Amino acid sequence: MRFLITLLLLGLGQGLYAQIITYDYQSSTYKSKKARCVHQGATIGYRIINLNTFAQKVLINGRMISFSTNRPTELATLFRIKSDDEQTEADKKLADTRKEITKMVDVKKDANEKLAVASDAKEKQTAASKARKASIMEEVGLLDLLVVACNDYYAKANEAKNILKVQKLLAATMTDGTHYTESKMEQALRDRKITAATINDLDKTFDAFEDAYEKANEQYTKAFNAAIDAGDKSHAAQIKDAQEKVRDNYEALEKQYGDALMNTNDFFLKALDSANYVFTSTDRIFVQDDIDELEFYVQVGGITEDLSGKTPFKKTLRVKGGLKIDYSVGPVFKFISDDKFYLSGDTLKQRDKVKFAETVTPGIASMMHVYKRTCNSLAVGGMFGINADLKELTDVNLGFLFGGSAILGRSQKVIFSTGISYSNVNRLKTKEYTVGTVYKDLKIESVTERVLRPSFFVSVSLAISKRNVVKVN
Repeated sequence: MRFLITLLLLGLGQGLYAQIITYDYQSSTYKSKKARCVHQGATIGYRIINLNTFAQKVLINGRMISFSTNRPTELATLFRIKSDDEQTEADKKLADTRKEITKMVDVKKDANEKLAVASDAKEKQTAASKARKASIMEEVGLLDLLVVACNDYYAKANEAKNILKVQKLLAATMTDGTHYTESKMEQALRDRKITAATINDLDKTFDAFEDAYEKANEQYTKAFNAAIDAGDKSHAAQIKDAQEKVRDNYEALEKQYGDALMNTNDFFLKALDSANYVFTSTDRIFVQDDIDELEFYVQVGGITEDLSGKTPFKKTLRVKGGLKIDYSVGPVFKFISDDKFYLSGDTLKQRDKVKFAETVTPGIASMMHVYKRTCNSLAVGGMFGINADLKELTDVNLGFLFGGSAILGRSQKVIFSTGISYSNVNRLKTKEYTVGTVYKDLKIESVTERVLRPSFFVSVSLAISKRNVVKVN
């Protein structure tokens, strides 16, 4: 049982075998010499390290494969942040807020003038006039507090605009491709005074901005109620109108600053994440049967760059493993000859000595070679073939070849083969004739017959392959 489980786990491990091809973008080198070879049945991924994915995009396609990176949403946000639109929008809202604060200063001035008139009145001070004077005094006091609160809010809102500046500087740094590792990016941000402490200070600045608005808004309400109590509908209307406009501007600024602060926190963490300096293909390619090579064509460029005209760099990966069959044609030389007989008078004689040259039988063979794929340009395997001897044009002698082959090359191959050949040769009819026996009226050509006999052979052949592109769905 344990043995069966072990076999199952081994088979599962083989089926799930994965390879990642790692390319160092800065040094233009592959991280391992093994990167030139992949295993049949493996799943292949492609990874590029020392690459700033905030600044650059990658497109990989080629024979057998085609996949690309999509531009992430956060990158679109980064490039939008780099523009001056956000700063301009904030400046406009702050200018509108400043205008409303100026109006409140004018309202306070007018209220002071009314208070002065009420205080200098020569007529007898009635209870009603005294009450009105007290109401105006309360209104003036609250308007003083309102202007102070508004000025404080404006100062805090103007200070919070620094969130936009830090966000913009962070975006510009992150999209600079020269910072291609998290350590380089961290140093670049530190040089620009963007640290965790900076982000923490921005959080406090944003909180102070919100608190200052709440206080100013409370003072608007108190000043409005005081103007109503003083019977000054004109001032009340102006205060209410200013309060609503300041609120609208605040809500716009609060969203803008809040989004910027959230982006800054998020991108600061991403900038220091080592995973963002590595491109890894999201798809995995399964190396199927009958595949000899994979070819990657890799293009790297700026996020907004059109890669269609950019020259790619190529990576060819050889496939290792699995049986491959090749066919070749070439000359073959067998070392065997016919037995020679002659008549000495009426006595049957056999020629004893045969020259070496007479044992070499040339021919042409068509061969099939079966071998295991390798990463280099040499493979060894078995072979089978059929050959035809080149004795006479009118006498085609077919034979069979069995043996081994050494295959040199990958696309166009030169193959050296050797082994055993079985072919027809002339041998004595031993059941009818015996050497040294006297036979009357014997014809010498009748004493032999064609029989299959083994012999040693060598061959050099050529296999010309056709490169087929296999598409991956």
